[in-house]
Amino acid sequence: MSFFSFFKKPEVFRSKINGTISIGPSYGKKALFVGRVPQSGGEFVYMWDTIINTVAKSGLKSKSVLLLGVAGGTAVKSLQKAYPKSTILGIDIDPVIVHVAEKYFNLRGNKKLTIHIADAIKWVKNCKSNKNYDLIIVDLYLGSLNPDGARTKSFLVSLKNLLSPHGMIIYNCDYQQENREKYLQYKKTCEKEFKKVEEIFSYKLNRVLVLQN
Repeated sequence: MSFFSFFKKPEVFRSKINGTISIGPSYGKKALFVGRVPQSGGEFVYMWDTIINTVAKSGLKSKSVLLLGVAGGTAVKSLQKAYPKSTILGIDIDPVIVHVAEKYFNLRGNKKLTIHIADAIKWVKNCKSNKNYDLIIVDLYLGSLNPDGARTKSFLVSLKNLLSPHGMIIYNCDYQQENREKYLQYKKTCEKEFKKVEEIFSYKLNRVLVLQN
């Protein structure tokens, strides 16, 4: 059976949070779709490998990672290659999408990975642990956009409280060319809260920022 024939009748999952979730091909790789929008796999394998390798080459030492937004686990796989000894706590609001990731992307294949089903924005706000994480990845999407609550000053402050003194935040921002000012305004908000803000990756519909104290 060829790679593409496998996807002629893809299995479809229904989620109260994300709607229709399915598996299909994207850029010659298996990908997870929410509606018609790819969320994991496909082109995101290259994206996350590039981002995590860039971070690792910068000299960041990480023993603990907080991943907000697990989806199909593409970022998890990149992290496990670059930081094999690091523990990873993944937070995702949608149990259906985590189930799909486990079924099609072997998401549970590492004892250092823990997944907690919760609203990541509320979880961060209510988290009592301080300065625990060397690397925080924010990959929160509903369809092709970040949730409004993930683009606020208060959320950034809460993230900063969870970051170790030498740590780093990777923030995957949605980007709309017709509303470019929204992204630029959020970048300015980040610059008010962090000493270093750098755009390290871009696709047509997203920009990835690195935030450091």
